[in-house]
Amino acid sequence: MEIVSKEYRGQLISRHSVSTLCAGLVVASLFLSGLANPSVAQVISWSADDGGGAGSGTGDFFDTANWATGVIPIGNNKAPKIDGGGTAIITAAGTGAGVDTEALIAGDAGGSTGTYQMDSGYMVIYDAASSILGNNSGASGTLIVNGGTLDFGDVPGNGAGGAGGGLGISNAPGSTGRVELHNDAVLRSLDGWTLGGGGGDNAHGTPGAPSSTIIMDGTSHVSLAGGMNNRGAVSMALSGSAQFTLGNSKGPADLTGDFEIQNGLFNIGGRHGNSADIVVEDNAIFNLSALYNQRARATITVRDNGEFNIFNTSTGGTETDFRMQNYLGRENFNNDDPEQMTSTIITLEGAGKFTVDSNPNTFAAPGQEPFPDGHVDLISTAGLILSAGDDEPLHDGDDRNIQYRGGLTVIDVKDSAEFSVVQGLWMTLGTGGSASSTLKVTGPDATVAVGDLIMAELLDQTLSGGGVTFGDPLYVARSGTAELHSVITGSSHSTIQVTDDARIGNGELVVELDGYSPVSGDSYTILQTANSSGVNGEFKAVDLSLAPLSSGLSWDLVYNADSVVLSVLGGAFLSADFNEDGFVDDSDLAAWDTNYGLSGSATKADGDANGDMEVNGADFLTWQSQYTGPPPSSGSVPEPSSMLLILSVALPGLVRRKRSI
Repeated sequence: MEIVSKEYRGQLISRHSVSTLCAGLVVASLFLSGLANPSVAQVISWSADDGGGAGSGTGDFFDTANWATGVIPIGNNKAPKIDGGGTAIITAAGTGAGVDTEALIAGDAGGSTGTYQMDSGYMVIYDAASSILGNNSGASGTLIVNGGTLDFGDVPGNGAGGAGGGLGISNAPGSTGRVELHNDAVLRSLDGWTLGGGGGDNAHGTPGAPSSTIIMDGTSHVSLAGGMNNRGAVSMALSGSAQFTLGNSKGPADLTGDFEIQNGLFNIGGRHGNSADIVVEDNAIFNLSALYNQRARATITVRDNGEFNIFNTSTGGTETDFRMQNYLGRENFNNDDPEQMTSTIITLEGAGKFTVDSNPNTFAAPGQEPFPDGHVDLISTAGLILSAGDDEPLHDGDDRNIQYRGGLTVIDVKDSAEFSVVQGLWMTLGTGGSASSTLKVTGPDATVAVGDLIMAELLDQTLSGGGVTFGDPLYVARSGTAELHSVITGSSHSTIQVTDDARIGNGELVVELDGYSPVSGDSYTILQTANSSGVNGEFKAVDLSLAPLSSGLSWDLVYNADSVVLSVLGGAFLSADFNEDGFVDDSDLAAWDTNYGLSGSATKADGDANGDMEVNGADFLTWQSQYTGPPPSSGSVPEPSSMLLILSVALPGLVRRKRSI
């Protein structure tokens, strides 16, 4: 790693050229197996057990009687280790302007446990690459920060000297590591974290994976210059007004912070059999520069005003670093077993927000990965890739980075939630027929916006011999499934807003009704493009089995140049014409009277005039206002269906394409 520019005491941004995938993953290599001898000169063991054994039992980190050698492990070449249980409590008492140590080690030996609890004050962990929580099988290490500031490595402005700021959390099969931040606690690092560093490739459901837990609440802050790589089972819960940032040691887009090119990424599944459960809620915020899921079964839930933001956390704006594609569900442990597929389920609800702004370079900058990983002429697969993906732009050629079969991805955007991708949403790019992705939108008040929508199609671009060859046609169909799933809950529905192109010809549409029975004239714009001719193709399949309509009604799907609109036709009958004989009269009142009070399952035939599945006074008022009287005894009155035919003949050519379903 070559330091391009660095000033520890000044305000310069540090940018590092990285010759490997990313610095955070280099740190991971240090934890492939338990660290028997941490790389510090003197490791001093904790001897207190909080009042029952050796030592003073005070639990005070700064009490000499609590350390086996009688020496407090602070200063250069000294590191604390807790293996025999107990909790070392760090407070402002005895810290003065701040203290430093070389590493934090808890739960080193197999089966051992240990906890650090920081309540106040300031501490720097200098050579923090040796820090580990839960190093060997059966070991458990915990770090709890209730207050104060803890710096791993020399965060700019906080002193001279120091080395990397990495932290290993659970480092062997059967080990556990836990980090908690509460109240106004602050943790900063010059590097990233390795989660489950000793994990290997296993079938999903295999017990004994390294287990990592991260909990934050209050107004606590974590900011890492690097990223995180999970190779085990990780559980992460951010709540309150907590903020977690990857890719900047001082917080999102803080120019005084330390960061690294090709970092700030979170790989939530670096090995087969990994799992991840991430919850961001209340007003908590998770900021990162890139998101991968190569092999895990993962769930991400953002709710109740929580935010999950992917952007350039180092300087702000769009992420542009090469090898920073965002992709979910790349490859499977067993492609023929649905239970062994990689999966990512993202649920957004209660004003939860998930945003992506990422347009990485398609070629290697000096000091980064060279050809054949990228090329200036490649078309970027920027934004977010579902059920496939790789670190670089997807292409065929020397490194075959379009070979992955793809797993399962679901993005479930519930009412009032927000999902946005400034660039493209690439749905189902895997080579396998079992690969699938779904964008599910519920209710009228969800916000869904993407730059481009590409459904089960891949760019045909081949990198060979130092150049790029493009296919004709440029887009080729994938064999997997890409699905838009609209859950209609009322007379209006959220529209997927697309800035440029919506390539839907190899996609599918599923429509579901939830608690609402549509009436004639209801109309729903499924998607809208700002580009006046942005709709490309028609859905190859439309499933309305979950959206049955009342007798006499039918769905009508219209493909305009810039929109796809689903409407309810038929029902030229008035809504209070419960028997649909063309008149609102006493026979309809009788139907209403017979079923008055029916709730939750009522249909129009029962006397439900407004489609709310109830028969009540509101329906009676509709009947009263629409009353026509009984049919006349004679005369020629056009039937409603005849009137509809007359209108359709008189007003042709209103739409470009339409399909009645």
